[in-house]
Amino acid sequence: MSNKSLPNPNSKKIYFRLFAILLVVLFFGFIEITLRLFSYGNNLNLFIPHPEKYMSKYYTTNQKIGEKYFIKFDATGGVNDVFLKQKTDSTYRIFVMGSSTVVGFPYDKNLMFSRILHQRLIDAYPNKNIEMVNTALTAINSITLLDFMREIVKHEPDALVFYAGHNEFYGAFGIGSNETLSKNKFIQTMHFKMMHLRFYQLLRNTAHALFESSSEKANELNNKGSLMKRIVANKNIEYQGDTYNIGINQFRNHLTEILKLAKANRIDVFISDLVSDVKDIPPFGSAPTDSYPAADSVYKQAWNYYNSADYAKAESLFYFAKDLDMVRFRASEQINEIIDSLSKAYNCHKVSTKAFFKSASPNGIIGHNLMTEHLHPNISGQFVLADAFYAGIVNSEAIATKPDTTHTIPASFYRVNWPYTELDSLIGFYKVNQLKSYWPFTSVDESLTFRDKHKISGLLDSLAFQVIATKSPYVPKLHEFLASDYVINGEFEKALHEYKAMNKISPYWSIYYNKTAICYLKLDDLYNAEKCLNDALKYSPNYLTYLTLAEIESIKHNFKLAKEYFILALENTKIKEERIDAMKKLCFTYSILGEIDEKTQCENKLKKTGVVYKSENTDVPFIYSKHIPTDIKNHLSKSSEYLDKQQFDSARFWINQAILVNDCPVANYYMGELLKVQRDKNLLPYYQKAYQAYRFDAEFLHSLFIAYLVNSNFEKAKHTLNELKNVDPNYNSISNLEKLIEGK
Repeated sequence: MSNKSLPNPNSKKIYFRLFAILLVVLFFGFIEITLRLFSYGNNLNLFIPHPEKYMSKYYTTNQKIGEKYFIKFDATGGVNDVFLKQKTDSTYRIFVMGSSTVVGFPYDKNLMFSRILHQRLIDAYPNKNIEMVNTALTAINSITLLDFMREIVKHEPDALVFYAGHNEFYGAFGIGSNETLSKNKFIQTMHFKMMHLRFYQLLRNTAHALFESSSEKANELNNKGSLMKRIVANKNIEYQGDTYNIGINQFRNHLTEILKLAKANRIDVFISDLVSDVKDIPPFGSAPTDSYPAADSVYKQAWNYYNSADYAKAESLFYFAKDLDMVRFRASEQINEIIDSLSKAYNCHKVSTKAFFKSASPNGIIGHNLMTEHLHPNISGQFVLADAFYAGIVNSEAIATKPDTTHTIPASFYRVNWPYTELDSLIGFYKVNQLKSYWPFTSVDESLTFRDKHKISGLLDSLAFQVIATKSPYVPKLHEFLASDYVINGEFEKALHEYKAMNKISPYWSIYYNKTAICYLKLDDLYNAEKCLNDALKYSPNYLTYLTLAEIESIKHNFKLAKEYFILALENTKIKEERIDAMKKLCFTYSILGEIDEKTQCENKLKKTGVVYKSENTDVPFIYSKHIPTDIKNHLSKSSEYLDKQQFDSARFWINQAILVNDCPVANYYMGELLKVQRDKNLLPYYQKAYQAYRFDAEFLHSLFIAYLVNSNFEKAKHTLNELKNVDPNYNSISNLEKLIEGK
């Protein structure tokens, strides 16, 4: 028999091994599918489809994403931003990367610098759909950010806003952190990939549960002190020492990979240097080394120079003391040097946040004037941070050419009018004081905390205190409770401020916009009420929103649009009383529009509910100007008094003050009317701002026609005259206006 006919024993071994591997794959595949069927574990993608049906066209940041990086400590939650699944041509999409500073600690989401920056960019570029998605988590570092970046590039980003580096040593998986699996980069990368598998989540959770049940140290880590205290494994990391250099190189390598990904995907990167409180926070850990003096001795020298008014020398020593601090919560200046060098190497847009903070600080040295503690900006600091990135983005012309001055609102306006309240300030104050109750601000053995010592006084205080008295208070509910109390007492202006803060904390929830609109209506502010209602419609169409919009459009005599809203209100309710109310108003609107057949059909529907519609007088006067917002009523009243006395400069002063407070159509209409009396050509911009509210008022269109005429804009004048004819064909001045425009 020939050798060819004999079976090859090696081929059997290969088949056996392949079969064994297949069995293992099938086994783990079965476990994976079973765990998913029983909903074990979590989707740990950075972005997920929004869970609410009415938000189905959006992705949102995954609130469970922290579980991928935290096991020894409770996972930190993310920000609730959204972005369109299908990016439009007009969309400019920005992803924001960072940690607790970028989350806005110690405040809630309404005071994150990214929310302030987002609003400023929306106002500056009204023709763009600016999306800003904040991906920050507390207590993460560049390892996590690199993992995030691999997902971010899949979602068509136009730009990155990057502010990170303080957590490099103690953030999850940092070289000095208690929250880690391995220091080996390959193992870390594989761990992050495997965490998307449910059977791996089961293995990790089981191993941790066994460790936790048998480890007193683990229980101590989870139960005593702030996260800042518990996450630190190495309290003594010497400047330029071996451990320090590992952390620095880790940051450099990860940031390099992030910027390479950005460059490969043609993403604009706006990367900032980091700021710290160097003046008013002494070093947390101090000891001399073979190469350097003790941090606290350098810090004392810095104060000596500061008190001697040698601010340049003092500043240099303050930063040196911060760099020598062995407890590495504040990034050393070497981190800033890496940011600077890599931003140049990869053609990033360097944002000089440090320069902005220095220019806003006494003697150019950053301290408690802009910081709550060692590195988190206070409320003023959040606005300075937003200013720095706004300047960087606008000057880069990455979105478009620099915005026209007509769309530029001064930074001071946002600082004065931003929606936050005393409750927000108090929440920040309590969080910081509770944080400072623990190491490294106190000794490790300190037992009494701010929470233990504080005595609650009054409703506001009791609400704010909940942020440190309970594990995870939902701050919008605290605002809502306070707002409801104000409403009960008829204090609608105070309630309005609370609701506006809630809108910025949860900008994708229509219910808060509706409540804000109700407060505006109570304060006779139709313009801002309408804006809130339109914002509500973006996320959740409902009966009340459509009905209220219809009523506002009726006041503006925009009866065609009012009709559409009344119909949509009917389509969004099955409640009998609501349907009857909407149908009555719809019948009246049909009467005004002369749509008799539609009115008859609506009346018949009402009859079926047992209601007989009684015809009403359809000669409705235009009364929009009678709805003067409460916050400018005194201003406009004073302007009218001076106008009656023909003291035009004083009248103009008070209308200007009104516009600064509330740039609404009524205030702009008042200014236009004043300038018309003075025969001032500058009246046109004011009438243009009032147009959307007054476009169905014949008297206003007459004035707008004259404004275009005196500014030699004859095409617009002709167009406005045609509008006037459509609004009121019998208006008594039409023939005279036609003569004025003839031959032009």
